[in-house]
Amino acid sequence: MPEKPRITGRKTVWEHDTKKFRVDEITVEQVGAPTAHWASFERGDSVAALIVNTDTNHVILVRQLRPSIVELEGSTDGIVETVAGMIRQNEVPLRCLQREIEEETGYKLAFDPVSSSLGSTEHICDFYTSPGGSSERVFLYYVAINGKTEKEFGGGIAEEGESIELVLMPIDEFFEKIDRGAFHDAKIMIAGQWLAKRWGNRKSSEHIKQEFTLQTDLTAKPGRHPRIVGYYTTDIGEVNNVDVWVNSSNAEFLMDTIYHQTLSARIRTLGGKRSGDVMVEDTIQELLSRRLGIGKGLDIGNVLETAPGELDREHNVRCLLHVASVKARIRPDGFAAHITSLADLQMCVVGVLSKCDELNSRMFSLNRIRGPYRSIILPLFGAGVDRDPTVLKTKKICEALIPTAVKYLQEHPRSKIERVYFLAFTPSEIEICDSVLSRIADLKRIKINEPDSEAEPPVTIDASEIVSASANVVPASN
Repeated sequence: MPEKPRITGRKTVWEHDTKKFRVDEITVEQVGAPTAHWASFERGDSVAALIVNTDTNHVILVRQLRPSIVELEGSTDGIVETVAGMIRQNEVPLRCLQREIEEETGYKLAFDPVSSSLGSTEHICDFYTSPGGSSERVFLYYVAINGKTEKEFGGGIAEEGESIELVLMPIDEFFEKIDRGAFHDAKIMIAGQWLAKRWGNRKSSEHIKQEFTLQTDLTAKPGRHPRIVGYYTTDIGEVNNVDVWVNSSNAEFLMDTIYHQTLSARIRTLGGKRSGDVMVEDTIQELLSRRLGIGKGLDIGNVLETAPGELDREHNVRCLLHVASVKARIRPDGFAAHITSLADLQMCVVGVLSKCDELNSRMFSLNRIRGPYRSIILPLFGAGVDRDPTVLKTKKICEALIPTAVKYLQEHPRSKIERVYFLAFTPSEIEICDSVLSRIADLKRIKINEPDSEAEPPVTIDASEIVSASANVVPASN
């Protein structure tokens, strides 16, 4: 049996100014063979984590520029990866992971220094990235978060040249990409295959609708089922059997044309009469124009109701409520500048719920057979494609609108509205809506396929602390 090779020397031949990277020359000798000199890239150990929101079934990845592979990728768009980072001297892996997750994604996890444990974390494996030329070892983990997990901004450390984009991906899309080898990050592929083996039957399509029950109803209305606040995670064209749809409109109540990719255009198209692929009757806009009458539009917060057109037959929608949620001023250069505030948007939520209750108070004489309007779906007012994202951020919008709806139900225990939904279409909107709903103290999640499971204790957001917008609502035209 031949004698095993022996390492007889090591010296550093290059070291980066930051002291984080160096190249060592390792001398290897073996009987009967010439002395070999190996170059080893030394950068220490690192951690990485595949993060999954188990409430929304989204995988949380990051995208950032990696100059080393720009030429190979043929793009400066960056590469999608797991959260990862280098372990500092005398730092345990999970403490490093806590720091990297917060820096890159904004999610804040609790690290216990006594047990060296970090939230809901599981160790997947340790592996060497390229043992032929580097000693780098990666400690790879699975991290589960949920809607209650506290979140700040993330995005990396700008002073270190980091500019990190959060990538939220439905888990069935993630598994599909794993299957066809769409990722170029080994950490994703290893962790993704591990996750698919233990969790491959979980699909994001289960979360087309997520509901939370209003716990104060259990004492305010004994013997009755508590009312529900929740969100839909799909195109509104997939929503059925919700009595009232709400259209976010400008103050002139002019809907977007069918050529736009907006909710207003979608409702207009779905409610119109079509022949093949052509809309032959612009039903909703015509109804709205007649309802508005002659003259200027109305102030923000005003609500007009119309019939649903073809939405009744195809989606079982009974009523459309159109609310003026956008206002603007004309600048000297002739362009319009949006001046909608969060208080305006809160007023819109109260306005549509009040209008629904007003219609229900007249429902006995209007429609005895179908009964009152018991369900309503609202857009995230102000989060449209034409907003100024520096003023109306999605997180701030959700933190204003959702507790306002909850507070309205709390203050109106006799309301016949039983289900209030928001439409959260993008992964970011879904993540934020779920987080806000999860942290409202009076709501309890209805867990999908787990009707008897106990929800975690509610924390932090109290809807009663939201300033009521009802006092500012302009009476709607009838």
